[in-house]
Amino acid sequence: MGELIYKENWQRYLDLGLVPLPIEKETKKPLVTWTELPECWNVYAEWAEKFPDANISVIIGPNWAVVDPDGQEAEKFAQSLDLPLCPISNSSNRSRHRWFKLTKPLQTFSLHIGKNGSKFEVLTGKHLISVPPSIHYKTGKPYRWEEFLAIFDVEAPELPDKVLDLGKKADGRTEGRGSRVNPASILEGVPEGARDDLLFREACRLRSLNLKREEAQILILHAARNAKPPLLDSVALAKLKQAYKYPAGAAKALSTEPAAPALLPFPRESIKGLAKGFADLYSERLESPWEFWAFNFLTLLGHVLADKAGMRTSLKPEPRLYTILLGSSATERKSESIRLSLAFFDRALPGRVRRCFGVGSAEGIQAQLEEDKDDPRMLMIYDELRAFVGKANIEHSTLLEAVSTLFEGNAFSNRTKSSNVKIERSFLSILGACTGETFETMWNANFTNIGFLNRLWVVPAKADKIIAIPEPIPEKEERELRDDLASLVGEYSRFRILDVAPGVNAYYQEWLVNARTNDREYTRRLDTYGLRLMVLLGLQEGKITLSVVEDTVKLLEWQRQARQIYAPIDAKNQVAELEEKFRRKVCTGHQAGRWSIRDLFNATNAFRYSAEQRNKALRNLETDGEIFVHKPNKTVMPRER
Repeated sequence: MGELIYKENWQRYLDLGLVPLPIEKETKKPLVTWTELPECWNVYAEWAEKFPDANISVIIGPNWAVVDPDGQEAEKFAQSLDLPLCPISNSSNRSRHRWFKLTKPLQTFSLHIGKNGSKFEVLTGKHLISVPPSIHYKTGKPYRWEEFLAIFDVEAPELPDKVLDLGKKADGRTEGRGSRVNPASILEGVPEGARDDLLFREACRLRSLNLKREEAQILILHAARNAKPPLLDSVALAKLKQAYKYPAGAAKALSTEPAAPALLPFPRESIKGLAKGFADLYSERLESPWEFWAFNFLTLLGHVLADKAGMRTSLKPEPRLYTILLGSSATERKSESIRLSLAFFDRALPGRVRRCFGVGSAEGIQAQLEEDKDDPRMLMIYDELRAFVGKANIEHSTLLEAVSTLFEGNAFSNRTKSSNVKIERSFLSILGACTGETFETMWNANFTNIGFLNRLWVVPAKADKIIAIPEPIPEKEERELRDDLASLVGEYSRFRILDVAPGVNAYYQEWLVNARTNDREYTRRLDTYGLRLMVLLGLQEGKITLSVVEDTVKLLEWQRQARQIYAPIDAKNQVAELEEKFRRKVCTGHQAGRWSIRDLFNATNAFRYSAEQRNKALRNLETDGEIFVHKPNKTVMPRER
């Protein structure tokens, strides 16, 4: 008898949530029949005794997906997708199967790639697939896991959205997203806010028609130059190059799907005066988006005048912001825009921008303020907002509580047996940066329960140009802008209250009632930001006019949608909750010790969570070295440190 393929391997696959079946070596047909999938461990054990040397195939199930490129062109297409590191099995060098976890709805689909019958498939659900160390029924060679990429050794990542997007289009379904490209309207001119998405989709459409690249280039450049405002040739050509990396069949699917969430175009017309001048001056010569420059300026101006300007209302709003720039790492140059904005304000208002680059505790805020008791203003800068989240999550830390309280107030106190934090007068602002993906996933219940996220003003934006060697900022134009800024701040050397023009209250009242009625979740504290923005936008006019409030409402509507798109992913918070529940039972509580997985789940009410969340929490604790999971016996125990 040869290798006992099924007998020696079925349990390893079952532990991963896959359903292992014994398979004939000559035909790939299952050796068993079933009407329902086995739920009892004994059934598999009986199969192992009856068919010990059979090949092994698994039913993939709804929690896994396998990317299966069949043919050279399909393999090249799979490589062009730049998929994350994942387990890869190889069917005797004929096809490389890439394994991913799946938490979103998906049906098996396929795309025909090229003209040689090459096919790109993504398999899931009830699909049956052969796995190592089975013997291929035609070649006689074994299936194998690629070196260091066995499914038992490498954590399978989530199936990327770009693969899910291909699946949505493979059978003609649109899932409510996207629309077909209208070539005529694109050639006539694409409006700002849609240029990146529509030009890329048009380039994919041209690729799907097998149009020569030289011919497609003429059309894409024509559309880019007619865009409003025009898009740089270099950006348009980069989109064309990306589209022509795809085979025609895959490009057709991409041509009908948006490239990014549909955020309303940023209302640039709402930013006027010095903030607009600053954003125009810097964004023309540097890669960072216009929105970043505008809100860097408003945040720094609000910091400088936090205790110098207000409006005639009993709420006494202060023009200070907790601003977070959201963009891809390196591409949008978030930190660079913050650094250069600070440098501009330092030249215009020497010594007026009091800042610190992150603090580790509420005691740190108090210590910073005590260094100059005559200046109660403080600006916290975070190149990576995750650093703040990490510090705020430290057990017994009051940093999160302090920063949350100081958003709406000016004082904070917390006395314990070992420490006494007492901040009597503070005007705190924040200017930070984060990637969109990190922002969506790094929060836990500590932040959401206290309402910290609705205290943030998020500024998602995307760079629309590439500048290899940026030109210097013209000294004359910058000097004029600095002088105007210094003059404006000088007008507020003493505290000044801005009067509210007639008609303003009724207009804002109508918007606020509608917003809260239709979308209570994402409008929390937007009214607070509304009053603060009115002060900031009304500084130059010296009063709150109806025009100022109309501009404010446009910004609030834009922010409301940004919050919807970048809302925290709840599953991550639930996994963190489960981790803590498991940790307390297995590692630290009075019942610490060995637990069966089922008893642990019952004791922590873990069955209220999804199977993926339960398994993820166990894996995280095991990866961090806190517990040991013994899969054969289905038990967990604390790991000795």
